[in-house]
Amino acid sequence: MALNDKLFHRELYVEHLEEGAFQYATRIAWLTDEEVGWQDLERLEYAIEAHLDGLVVGGEEALNVCLEMLPDAEFDLLFIIALLFCRLRSSSGLAALWQNFDFDDEQKVRAVSDAFLWECPTKWRLHISKVFESGKIGLFPVLAPILARLQISVGPAYLRGLRQIKANFLPAMLAPLPLLPDAMEVLPGLQQLIGDPDHYIAGAAILASLRLGQRSVLARCRAEPQFFPLHLVVAGELDEARRILVVAETGNANADCLFALGLWGNPGAVPVLLRYLPHETYGAAAAQALHLITGAPLFETVRDPGQVTEDELFEHELEDFRQGRLPAMFAGDEIEKLSQDPARWQEWLTNNAAHFQAGQRYRLGEPATPAVMVQQLIDNRTPNHIRQWVYLELVLRYGLGIHFDPHDQVARQRQSLQAIYQWLNSSGASHH
Repeated sequence: MALNDKLFHRELYVEHLEEGAFQYATRIAWLTDEEVGWQDLERLEYAIEAHLDGLVVGGEEALNVCLEMLPDAEFDLLFIIALLFCRLRSSSGLAALWQNFDFDDEQKVRAVSDAFLWECPTKWRLHISKVFESGKIGLFPVLAPILARLQISVGPAYLRGLRQIKANFLPAMLAPLPLLPDAMEVLPGLQQLIGDPDHYIAGAAILASLRLGQRSVLARCRAEPQFFPLHLVVAGELDEARRILVVAETGNANADCLFALGLWGNPGAVPVLLRYLPHETYGAAAAQALHLITGAPLFETVRDPGQVTEDELFEHELEDFRQGRLPAMFAGDEIEKLSQDPARWQEWLTNNAAHFQAGQRYRLGEPATPAVMVQQLIDNRTPNHIRQWVYLELVLRYGLGIHFDPHDQVARQRQSLQAIYQWLNSSGASHH
């Protein structure tokens, strides 16, 4: 009987681990899904917490199952295992994690970093600080975000890390840098990165520098507006966004350029955005940009067929498929999305033209003010990547000093949003 109980418990812990891992993987996917609102993540987080509670109750038995599964664990399972180690304050578990850890796997690095952000014990501050001081470079991208959360000072070590870390991990190191208590000590390490030929790395360095008050870095954004359009819009002089409009007018805009024009909010960008609506790759971004300016409620319900290939269809179904029509069995789920029909947008714009004035900046059909931007952060319909840049505009243009991360747990986001709302009522509303 005792043997059967032990087997039953083991299977139960495995189930908690696997189900929790599935919920985490789903959450990662939903973070970048424009059809999923940020508040919708909460039910996944509740499910993760429930599975974690089941493992905590298992104590030593559950820990042993984690250690057994650790060597072959994928990123989603690693998140749950690391989360349990943190919850149980298991230093021996973490030691085993590092022994088997692939520090070159970006998914695994992010998963374990997320676990620390969710659950890292405050009493581990000294241990984390020593990791940086010891120069264990592989651990830097994993632990960098928690440095800011726990306000740990490791300036010189962080600077060395920026100079030694693999290039693909630099953005993960740069994102939390402005939040470090000794961030200005790391500033010299940003100068070379601002000129990096990799625009993703340069963009992260520019953003970190801007948040540290170094506005001179906008020079590169002005020189190459097609690569840094969002930086220019949320931090530069508003008229400078015309550089991005020129890029779009020549037909060379990417999705970020179109989003930037939407955040700019100038009605003069509307005709250009209309021309991008039929674009196979960037039509959805153009619709989102138009919505950012006008607030037009031009949503439509469509079916998301997922990935369907011709070899899955019968011959008599191929012609319909090639014209964009799918058999019922492939119809997919109903989703709501912004219309990409130029005629529908043009009709709405004609009927509402009197609402918009040249030279005025708009956000969701209203004059662009911090109040509207804060509402965007709160709105469950605002995609996360837009929420990130709206927040950065509040920081860089209006002086908001409250931390907010759209990738955080919903409960933590709500706390940040409450503080931002209080800032708005006390001082933010005075900005125009």
